[in-house]
Amino acid sequence: MSVNSAFLIAEPIYDRYTKQIMNTPEINNFMAATKSVDTKEEKQAIYNNLTPEDKKVVDVYLSSSVAKEFMKGLGDVAMIVLKKSSSFLEVDTTSILSQVDFNKMSAEKDRISHTSKQVAYLDKTIVSTYENYKVVSAFSNAQ
Repeated sequence: MSVNSAFLIAEPIYDRYTKQIMNTPEINNFMAATKSVDTKEEKQAIYNNLTPEDKKVVDVYLSSSVAKEFMKGLGDVAMIVLKKSSSFLEVDTTSILSQVDFNKMSAEKDRISHTSKQVAYLDKTIVSTYENYKVVSAFSNAQ
């Protein structure tokens, strides 16, 4: 599977996930806040500072079958994305472009640029959301 194929699979899953969490402000705020910090300790502090009511909403969501289904889908795609992205990033684009006919150079550069943008999008959305969920779901499981 190519980066482009992974993107086509991942984008609708991520769109459904974002629509789902946006329907519940407590979950949306929590996921956005924890995604914006880097360390497990910072994420834990955000979780610990939730009101009891918000914590209950977050806990119910994180342990729900809906969240687990989304994260399984995102996790499956994240693994593909990480594998394909690392392969793509290792490619020597200068070497590839040096072998392309001059008349086709612009189109090939556009394809490489498009794929680079897809890799960046997938990393900022799918991979980071999945990684964040793995960390924060452990908080509610530990309670």
